[in-house]
Parts: sequence; C-alpha cells; structure tokens
Amino acid sequence: AIVEDWFHEDVGVFVAPGGTGKTTLLLFQVIHIVLGRDLFGHRVLNPGPVIILTAEDSRETLIARLRHMCQQLNLSQDEERQVREEVNITDVSGKGFKLTTVEKDVVAPSKLLDRFVVNAFELHPSLIIIDPMVSFGVGESRINDSEQGLIDAARRIKNELRCAVLYVHHTGKANARDASLDQYSGRGGSALADGARMVHVLQRLDHEAWTEATGDELADDDSGFVLARPKMTWCPPQPHIYLKRRGYVFERFDAVAATEGAGAVIDRDAEKV
Repeated sequence: AIVEDWFHEDVGVFVAPGGTGKTTLLLFQVIHIVLGRDLFGHRVLNPGPVIILTAEDSRETLIARLRHMCQQLNLSQDEERQVREEVNITDVSGKGFKLTTVEKDVVAPSKLLDRFVVNAFELHPSLIIIDPMVSFGVGESRINDSEQGLIDAARRIKNELRCAVLYVHHTGKANARDASLDQYSGRGGSALADGARMVHVLQRLDHEAWTEATGDELADDDSGFVLARPKMTWCPPQPHIYLKRRGYVFERFDAVAATEGAGAVIDRDAEKV
C-alpha cells in the first residue's frame, strides 16, 4: 500500500464529471503523500515523490494551486520546500505525448513510454498521476482496445517503477446526470474499470443531499462531495466518504443514519422558516 486502503502499488482510475474539482482534490492528496501525513484518516505507509503528467491544466496553474493549499494547511517552510521538490509536474499538452500507439492495427505501448520510464526511474516515485487519460491514448474510435492499451502501459510503468499509477478520467454524460458511483461510471468502455485495481468515483452533492448524508450544513462558499471506492482489489470493501471543500482544503465527514440526516434537514428548514 502507498496509502492504506486508498492507493496501492497498482493501476487505478479516478473518475469525476468535468469541472468537479478532481484535479484540485488530487493535489490535496499528493501533498499528504509527499509529507507522509494521514489522508482522510488513512495512513500513508510509503511516502515519496509524485509525478503528475498533465495535458489539461498548465504547470503554472497546478503550482499556483499547490501554493494556496500549502498556505491554507499552514505548512512550515521545510514542508513547503519538500512539496516543491517532490511534486514533479510535467505539462505535455500540445506535444503529442502518447503512452500508446497503433501498430499493425493493434494498440501497443509507444516508444515515448519507454523514455518516460527511464527518466522517471531516477525520481523513485510513489505515485504517478496521468491527467486526463483520454489525452494519452489513441482516441475513442476503438474504445475498449484503447483503454486496454492504456492499462497495459500503466502496468509496465508500475512493474518498472514499483509505484501506483492513477489515470484521471471523466464520467459519461448519463452517469454524471444520474450521479453514478459504481466502477463503470467513467465514459467509454468497460476495459478500463475491469483492468484497473483501484476505482475512485467523485460526485458533487447539493446542500440538501449533503445535510441528509452528513448532518452538517454547507456555507455559501463551501462545496460538498461524495467519494466512492467501488473497486479496491487489495483491501476490504470501503465505505463512501464525504468531503467538504473550503477554498483549496478538503475535510472529511462521516455519514450519519438516514433518520438523523433527515432530521437535520428538517431542523435546518425550520430555522429558515
């Protein structure tokens, strides 16, 4: 385990609708992994450097978010320095960097993958994040072949570097509208979820759903989320957790009983009346 009952030395996928804040949540987790701090109540067993391959947000944007998080977490100067040194962000947007290619009508790992593995080996990472997954494959015209190729590429990275590899993926439109939390919530085919050994799914909650689930209330500038882990091969089944975001910091809340949550909603509405 990299993080107990959370990230393991294997291939995983993190699924959420666009604009949910999944990249920001991952950066929050990365800080804890680098520093060896408990993450939402889970022990970080193998802290170490993290590599982020981004083809969506610029490196400058991600660094700015990390800086705001460090400030909100009240990190010491030594801790901030450690985050700067051990969170390695590479922006490959527009550079044609692909982990897979098509050879004789078969999706296979690309030559750039081998070059990446050689360069990353020097850093001895504990986690590699690839965001978003769709930018690193051969497209979605052959959905399951493309996804299986990316799984094979991630397994090669995992085997060579002995680390966790996490793809960031978007939910399908119907799944986003239905707030699906199962392992097949990602858009595209089933090969990705079937090949991954960790599947995390994030969905946003409105104020009423948040209060029903946690008994807590969201302020106007707060955001509430439910994070499911529907597939976790290397540990027992894990319950949903509830996260409140304020600024760039996330706080975990435990679920309450259905009657207690409904009572909290009634009390809140009564106060409004």
